[in-house]
Amino acid sequence: MSEWQVEMLWVCAACAHRNRGRDLACGRCGKAKADEEYLMPDDASRAQAVTEAALLRLAASGPNWRCRFCGSDQRRHDDGCGHCGAAQAFSPAAPAASPPAPRRARPRPRLVYALLALPLVLLVACGALVALRSSRPRPAALGLAGDAAAAREARLPLRSARWEHAVVVERYALRPGEGFAEAKPEGAVDVRAAGSRVHHYDEVPDGFKAETYTETVPDGFKTETYSDRVACGEDCTTTPRVCRQKCTNNQNGFATCRDECTGGDRKCSTRYCNQTKTRQVPATKTVTRTRQVPKTRRVERSAPYFQWRAWGWGDDRTLRRAGEGAGLAWPPEAELAPPQPLARGEQERSRREARYAVTFDDGGRELRHEPKTAEEFLAFASAGAAQITLRGGEPVSFRPAP
Repeated sequence: MSEWQVEMLWVCAACAHRNRGRDLACGRCGKAKADEEYLMPDDASRAQAVTEAALLRLAASGPNWRCRFCGSDQRRHDDGCGHCGAAQAFSPAAPAASPPAPRRARPRPRLVYALLALPLVLLVACGALVALRSSRPRPAALGLAGDAAAAREARLPLRSARWEHAVVVERYALRPGEGFAEAKPEGAVDVRAAGSRVHHYDEVPDGFKAETYTETVPDGFKTETYSDRVACGEDCTTTPRVCRQKCTNNQNGFATCRDECTGGDRKCSTRYCNQTKTRQVPATKTVTRTRQVPKTRRVERSAPYFQWRAWGWGDDRTLRRAGEGAGLAWPPEAELAPPQPLARGEQERSRREARYAVTFDDGGRELRHEPKTAEEFLAFASAGAAQITLRGGEPVSFRPAP
């Protein structure tokens, strides 16, 4: 059966009596059907199909029309209102058929209470989650705690504070040099030949030598076994056929129902199997051969060697001052003067170098630190102590004690 008719029902607005779709008046209180919607049976899938000829004619007669005077529903084929007697010609056309609106379920008290309590439950859950996360030790926090446990701060007294200041005097003068012609600086004087020396080595041809090598050459054909994928049948499946019932309201107390089905299709795919086959492939072999290749020998190449004098800067003398404590001093300017007058063209310049060292007493062990600047050295010397960070017993930072 591809299509069938099912009788619907309607609920009286006056007494809530459930009436058959064929009835135009309530079977309990007699009220004429007016605004009540037609409803499907509670279990539409088990509703009995209409088979009586009279009911089938009612189902196929079209939607009911509504009396414009009393508002009651009347059959499509009725010429006048059976409730008030008004003619159908004076009544408007029946409204367009539309599916019945689903009845809105009344909220149950338990559901209302649950919805009202939901924000409170979420608040309590969030608070528990925050407390759990705050109490759980973090890996990074554990690492920092471990580092803090291994490190310690100590205030250690100053044992010594030593310093050394040096002024290096450089002189621009004629200085001796030696080398090959290409290394001789421009403007060199007193150039003298100093014989010849090995300048470099050359690789020169020295005949030929026999070299052995291997080569792969063709050697006929050989039979090779291989596996190939070939079609060997089909794998077929049939999708399950699923049907569902769909009913359309006729707006006259009946509904037209039909089955809508999907599936039932048969799908096949090719099945492949492994098959062993043979084929002829080229064969090769390795042969040993010899050939003549050039060989070389290493030969010394000599070049003239020279000695000269050329103008340039170089360290001439160093003046030093050293001491302990905060009394820093540099060599006086008077000591920087050359011990003898400079020759013609000679010049002098100087640069300063400083070294500082402070040591601290760690229970008989000496801890040494070298400040980078005079200001840092003086800060340690005047403080007389240092705040030292130790990790694993070794110092990692020094700071003048406040």
